Amino acid sequence: MICPQCGAENPDRAEFCSLCMQRLRQPYVGEGLPPGGDVPGAIKKPASPSEWRGDVAGPGPRRSRVVEAKVRKFRTSMALYILVLLAVVAWLVLSFTVWGNPSPGKRAGQLIDAVNEREEESFISLLMEEDRGSAQLLFDKVTDYLGAGGEFREVKFRVEKKDRYMAYAYLQSGRVVRESGPEQDLTADDGLVVYIENHGGKWYVKSGGTKLIP
Repeated sequence: MICPQCGAENPDRAEFCSLCMQRLRQPYVGEGLPPGGDVPGAIKKPASPSEWRGDVAGPGPRRSRVVEAKVRKFRTSMALYILVLLAVVAWLVLSFTVWGNPSPGKRAGQLIDAVNEREEESFISLLMEEDRGSAQLLFDKVTDYLGAGGEFREVKFRVEKKDRYMAYAYLQSGRVVRESGPEQDLTADDGLVVYIENHGGKWYVKSGGTKLIP
């Protein structure tokens, strides 16, 4: 069947042109329908594109390749943002817990490093605030013993925790180099120790009980 309006070819029994939607034949308009509901030779009117037919299940809308690519890119970006956020949260947690609260052994090592570097403020900050006065006396005593160029070298500790709140870091080996006098090896027999207590979940050095001079 040739469309009289656009000249497109259509199936013989088509009611509308598939190209321009021009009506090709008139539907049956007689009075009533014969039994069975169909008129021989009559063409049933198909649903127009804008009509909804409950008995016709058309395919759902499909996204284009461009849209699919954008969706994949968005999901990838979101996944990366979430990973970065989780990494930042983990870093903050570790900073305020594990990294921000060194173990008794590391706290004792920080005390020795502060002596060697003559960092008085760092040394005093390792003790509780109420012990800052005695911390000053301890720092002066140890640095006077070592002299201007003296230091502790290659110090190793043996940490012994009495309970959750008390720990001792015993100096097991190392050397003491003084400005004047021979170099001295350190052993466990020297009885050098750093006494440390836990207050509020953080380890602090206690001047009382700490011995750094052989």
